[in-house]
Amino acid sequence: MRLWFGLFWRLGGWGALLLGLICLGVTWFSVHDYQLAARFDREAVLVPVTIERVWETQTHTSKGTKTYYHAQLDYAVGGQHLNREEPIDYDEYQRFASTSLVQMRVLQGDPTQVETTTGETLGTARFAQVTALICGLLALGLGWYFGKDAAQMALARRLGRAQQMTVIDVRSIGRKRGPPVKGQLVWIGPTGDEALSLPHPLTELTRWPKGSKIEVFIYKNRSFWAEDLGGRAGLTHDIPDVPHRG
Repeated sequence: MRLWFGLFWRLGGWGALLLGLICLGVTWFSVHDYQLAARFDREAVLVPVTIERVWETQTHTSKGTKTYYHAQLDYAVGGQHLNREEPIDYDEYQRFASTSLVQMRVLQGDPTQVETTTGETLGTARFAQVTALICGLLALGLGWYFGKDAAQMALARRLGRAQQMTVIDVRSIGRKRGPPVKGQLVWIGPTGDEALSLPHPLTELTRWPKGSKIEVFIYKNRSFWAEDLGGRAGLTHDIPDVPHRG
């Protein structure tokens, strides 16, 4: 199991696990917002809210400029007076900029909970629910894809036939800018197509230059580099070396 998980992680299975965690987190937020929306339906009262001012702020990053919108609200609920800042979206910013008094839903039990647009809490909950569903489906798909390959590699280590192959290339991968730092060994697999090792630092792959011999395991017409699988105790060759022609 440890071998399978290690291969699963190296193949990219960490992405499936990350999406699974995102799915759980977004699901929690969705449930929270559904519960809050139900409270608004049960307990909220419509109150007149004075829009004292609206403004925008910006943050600058390497990816561009992000604009945020805010409103200063003044209202009273159950004898309690509140004057507070509330984040708003662009449509609300445009609407509040042209008026000074609006009706908003406010929770009597927690007057800091305000719906600047009626029904927005339920809309947020539904959006989070759809996002969680998409993340969950992607996590399952990636988990199956990488899990299947990891299982086949683990079986190749245990049941595959050992054979020597000739490295025909050391292929650089990775960076679009600057020199690559990782690469893959390339050899001709049992079906005549190119087979690739898992990515490794190029400094490690200098031990296996083009033309060198490597140990592979062949299982169900696929071949895997023994170094990627950790080798196998009592390894013997039951197939002669097949030289590359070309």
